[in-house]
Amino acid sequence: MEDLKEMIEEAINSPCIYCGVVLLMSDVSFDHANPVSRGGLPGLENGVICCKRCNSRKGDLTKDEYFNLLTA
Repeated sequence: MEDLKEMIEEAINSPCIYCGVVLLMSDVSFDHANPVSRGGLPGLENGVICCKRCNSRKGDLTKDEYFNLLTA
């Protein structure tokens, strides 16, 4: 739990890795870069901090699949 707390604290006031919006404490979300539903690991090593909107929109896409949609 302490590692997750650290990840979140480091992400505050930084850009969302997906859309670039500055992350506020009220808008951070933990995302599995490679979804567990598609074989990704469930731990922090597969996790990124992003905004809630991107996490919701990404769904079960991989990080690369979502980036491709954003840049299309």
